[in-house]
Amino acid sequence: MSKPTISIGRHPENITLNPLEFILDENDEVMEFINNQEALDFLSTHDINAKDEEELDEKYGFILWKNDE
Repeated sequence: MSKPTISIGRHPENITLNPLEFILDENDEVMEFINNQEALDFLSTHDINAKDEEELDEKYGFILWKNDE
């Protein structure tokens, strides 16, 4: 069984009725991170600086989605 991973998503137009859209890699595959901090570090390289998941949602509208595989 593989370990759960984290993906970064958001609701288009910040409307929660819209399905999530996720950040993709260069192969159009959903990017997966080992943990929340790795996802936050990736976002900080793209000028999205949040100290935690709550600030990420409130300030930028992104959520960290746990992929249970």
